[in-house]
Amino acid sequence: MNLAVDIERCSAELERLAQFSDVPAPAVKRVVFSDADLEARRYLTGLFREAGLDVRTDAVGNIFARWQGTDPSLPPVATGSHTDAIPYSGKYDGTVGVLGALEAIRTLQRAQRAGSSARLSSTLRLRPEGSSPQAPPPAPLQPTN
Repeated sequence: MNLAVDIERCSAELERLAQFSDVPAPAVKRVVFSDADLEARRYLTGLFREAGLDVRTDAVGNIFARWQGTDPSLPPVATGSHTDAIPYSGKYDGTVGVLGALEAIRTLQRAQRAGSSARLSSTLRLRPEGSSPQAPPPAPLQPTN
C-alpha cells in the first residue's frame, strides 16, 4: 500500500491559499471574518467538497470536514488548525495544519481503494490569532453523523 502524499498539489494549494491576504506577498494577513479570511474559507470548503468530505459550518464559523471511511464503527481521528493569520505572518501560519489534514484524508482515500479503512475529521477552529489566552474557546459541538 502506497501512502505517499502529493507534494506538488500540497505546495500549489498552499501557494493559492497564501494569495488570500490583505498585505502583499510574501507576508500574509487574514484577520478573522475579513474579506481575505472569507475568501480563504470558501476556497478550502471547495477543496473539502472536491475530496468528497461532509462539510458543515457551525453558528460561530468553525468549519468541520469529515470523511467517513469504510468502517463507521472505527473511532474518528480528529485534527484542527486555523487559517486566520496575524499581521505579516507567513504562508505556513496555521494553513499547513489544515492542508496537511486534507492531504492525509486524500492519502487514506487512495489507500482505501487499496483495501484500508479509517475515519478522519478535520476542524477549522475560530480563535483569532493574538487573542487573549484567557478568552474562552468556542463552545464544544456534538459530532455530526
